[in-house]
Amino acid sequence: MQNNFEIMDDENNESGSSGDSFTETEEVGWGSRLKDSIGSAVGGGVLFLASFVILFSNEGCSVKNAKAIKEGAKSVISLPSVEKIDPANNAKLVHFSGKTELGGKLTDTDTGISVDAIKLTRSVEMYQWHESKETKTEKKIGGGETKTHTYTYKKEWSSSLIDSSGFKKPEGRRNPASMPLGELKLINEDIKVGAFSIPSGLASGLSDADDLKITPQQNFGLSAQFATLYKVQPDGSLYKGTPENPAIGDVRIFYETVPAQEVSIIAAQNGNTVAQHQTTEDRTTFLIASGNVTADAMFKTQAEGNKMMTWVLRLVGFMAMAFGLYMVFKPLATVADVLPFLGNLLEFGLGIFSFLIALFLSLITIAIAWIFYRPLLGIALLVLGVGGILSWKYYAARKKTVAT
Repeated sequence: MQNNFEIMDDENNESGSSGDSFTETEEVGWGSRLKDSIGSAVGGGVLFLASFVILFSNEGCSVKNAKAIKEGAKSVISLPSVEKIDPANNAKLVHFSGKTELGGKLTDTDTGISVDAIKLTRSVEMYQWHESKETKTEKKIGGGETKTHTYTYKKEWSSSLIDSSGFKKPEGRRNPASMPLGELKLINEDIKVGAFSIPSGLASGLSDADDLKITPQQNFGLSAQFATLYKVQPDGSLYKGTPENPAIGDVRIFYETVPAQEVSIIAAQNGNTVAQHQTTEDRTTFLIASGNVTADAMFKTQAEGNKMMTWVLRLVGFMAMAFGLYMVFKPLATVADVLPFLGNLLEFGLGIFSFLIALFLSLITIAIAWIFYRPLLGIALLVLGVGGILSWKYYAARKKTVAT
């Protein structure tokens, strides 16, 4: 293996505003490529097998979640009032709406910012060097490859620390060793809706946040010591450095809050508070939504979320199966790469083959899961999947017969 370097547009000035890049060429022999592809085939086999577990278990979770949602929708009791707690509803699934009342403020002890809110979130970003890598591969006769790696360096805002010591070319691109502050999330521990005390774990489910605009006139308790380092900006953020000309190490801080508001809750009544409700499907119901929302609407939203997650995991399982299968057969394409055009043709064919086989096997796996969890739909899907495979085999055999 041989590496050649070519430097292009290299700017090492820390205060510069533009990025820079350089390229590295790498010669990879056919033997090394074949060895790597065989190693990847093992990982592909593991991924291929894991995809069956993903697809099968996903269908089971989807069915159980759907049954739990239906069970909750049938058994939930909508309370006419939250001003008085009825002990007869203890351990039952209840639904109620009301205005949240807060017993205390949320305070960021690092900055002094203090607000009346259900949630307070602090986001911190630092101006840092960022490395990106782009690789172009050119196959050569004999099975070798020439890889051209292009490393590009830009200055960007990042919410996490970027370790510049791991850069391919770190000289002149040093980031600070640490961030002065990190992300912070605070949840109010004293929340009431009528006579009910609301657990912070449930309140954390509220996501409709508002930007907290800090101004010199309303600084929400910003400490004098912190204000000497961080200045209030027109957008309501705090900034350390020179905002007109950002430099490496500059920091900006943003805040968001979820204010006191009307909420709707579905949970198990537990004395003067609420808790997770256990269903017969070994699932829990613990829902909160902003505004005055009916129980039917809340369960409908939950059902839609379950369907969406089911399809997302179906796609994940299918892609894992297709990619795993492709990696299993990838060594064949590497062998054929002795003649690049032949390797490219075989690689394309393997991609189509892996996609089709994964599609049929995914349908069959889902069908078997449905037979196990919901028989009628499962049998129909199984027939569709098997029919697809038989049709493909028939078409392939017929095409071969015509060719001969």
